Amino acid sequence: MCFGSNACNLLLILGLSAIIRPIAFKKETRLIEIPMCLVVTIIFLAVCNLGQNVTRTEGIGLIVLFALFIAYTIFMAIKGEKFENKEDIVKEKEEEKKSSLSKEIIYVIIGVIALKFGGDFTVDNSVFLAEMFNISEKIISVTILAIRNKSS
Repeated sequence: MCFGSNACNLLLILGLSAIIRPIAFKKETRLIEIPMCLVVTIIFLAVCNLGQNVTRTEGIGLIVLFALFIAYTIFMAIKGEKFENKEDIVKEKEEEKKSSLSKEIIYVIIGVIALKFGGDFTVDNSVFLAEMFNISEKIISVTILAIRNKSS
């Protein structure tokens, strides 16, 4: 289920976001964070597929990786200003001035309403599909769990 949720985040959510507005990555994201996430994901995939359970040693290793990532995040928060381009900071401040608070509040309200109706639509239609194709509702619920998990 973890893999399905991650795949949903990467492919669906990120893809839809990029369609709406292009996403710019900072230099440290491309050089450090993306490769680090890929390596940790591969390690986690290997750990989960080596046996039927995660051993104490593997658990300690995963906790150490988590601690290293948290330390990296704290380090980047403290030293992050060195990586940022001053022109990018000026552009961000200009964009912040352009957006109004009332407009952002309206977007949040519309988003919450759309999330409610979208979740209901997904669940109702998955039950309908299960009945139509004579498939167990459990099978349908597992297949949409990654998508529904993101909106919950």
